[in-house]
This record gives sequence, C-alpha cells and structure tokens, in this order.
Amino acid sequence: MARLTVTESARADLRKIAYIAKDDPAAGRRVVERLRAQARNLAATPGIGRSRKELRPDLFSFPVGKHVLFYRAQPNGIVLVRVIHGTAHATMRAGTQALRWFRLRRGR
Repeated sequence: MARLTVTESARADLRKIAYIAKDDPAAGRRVVERLRAQARNLAATPGIGRSRKELRPDLFSFPVGKHVLFYRAQPNGIVLVRVIHGTAHATMRAGTQALRWFRLRRGR
C-alpha cells in the first residue's frame, strides 16, 4: 500500500488553508480534504506530477484547484513537502521564495 508522509511544513500549510476559510469552516474542510485526497492518490502514482528540478532535484508538483502540492517521491509513496496557493506559486516561480520554501531538513 502506498504511504503518504506529511511534513510539518505541509501540515502548517493545510492548517492555514483551513483557517483562511474561517468564514465558512465547512468549505475549508472540503478544500483540505480534497488536497489530502489528491496527495493520497499521488502516493500511489507519484510519477504523474511535474518534476521541479529547478527548485530541488527530487521535488515534484501537482496542481489541485487553486493550490499546488509539492512532494518528493519515495519507494513506497510520497512525502508531501508543501501546499502552496497558486498566487504564491506564481511569485515563487520568479525565484524569490523558492529556496527558502524548499530548504528543508531531512525528514521534515
């Protein structure tokens, strides 16, 4: 069975996403659950994401609605590294945030 490991950074991202939707908590939960469901799907088929070698040699991304999942493939699944809103992702592509967002300690 494919394994999904979620880093502390990705957990914090998901909490922020749920909090941003505090006006409609049910909607926030639906968005977070959709993101988690797609992450579980990626754990089973990690190769469907886009390689992001320009950010980190072992990094992949996959868009889900207005968000982008960033993950590393593992032999038995994936490690979800970050969950970033599409507008932040557009800024990150310019290179301003990329190094800081993906400079992770091993296992986090």
